[in-house]
Amino acid sequence: MFIYLALIRCGLTNPYDLLFRELEREKAMLRETQRHLSLIVDTVPALIWQKDHDGTYLQVNQTFCKTLGISQDHILGKTDHDIFPRKIADKFRELDLEVLRTGTEQMGMEEQYASISGVHGWRLTDRMIFRNHNNSPAGIIGFAKDITQHKTAVLKAGEQQEQLLQAAKMTALGTLVAGMAHEVNNPNNFIMLNSPLLEKSWHDAVPVLEAHQKRHPEFTLAGIPFLQMREYVTELFPELTKAANESNALCPS
Repeated sequence: MFIYLALIRCGLTNPYDLLFRELEREKAMLRETQRHLSLIVDTVPALIWQKDHDGTYLQVNQTFCKTLGISQDHILGKTDHDIFPRKIADKFRELDLEVLRTGTEQMGMEEQYASISGVHGWRLTDRMIFRNHNNSPAGIIGFAKDITQHKTAVLKAGEQQEQLLQAAKMTALGTLVAGMAHEVNNPNNFIMLNSPLLEKSWHDAVPVLEAHQKRHPEFTLAGIPFLQMREYVTELFPELTKAANESNALCPS
């Protein structure tokens, strides 16, 4: 009774007015807090999202929407398989299920994604579990930083490094081939220069050798009967010159 009278003296005609006013004040404060929180979440440059246990998107921030080129209305209530190519969606779902199964956070996961226009990019992702009022796992909260420019620069640098390496290999190979050509051509040139002289000397010596063979039919050169050697050497000089010319053609100096 005394509390009731006190409330009336305070201008409250209904004892529940104070409770209702307090509830309205708390609700207004909660709405303001949610507004500030949404403003912060939508302002940060990171991609932020929340999915339930089945992989359905519950919340996403504006950076998430802008990065993918999709409005929030086309994301909420959808799964990765409704948004991304199947291969990427399968990977995201696999990673989500691993976090839910093990309870272990995933930090700094480098992942590929695709925008609605088909442009592929890269992001560095953290995943963690969010829990319901019973402290049971209820889904996944994700944070990601777009690293497409950095990743592209790294890949381009790698390609340039590979090109430089290949160029260095080709230069080294060219030097080796040039050296080999020089080593091959030197004796070839010696053969080509001296083969005609040797051939002429042989033809000059043949009459003398033939006369000697008539007197000594068993006469041999290098263990081969002279008559066989004469035919062999006569055919050898043109073939020797031909081989040297072909070798020079394969290894030009």
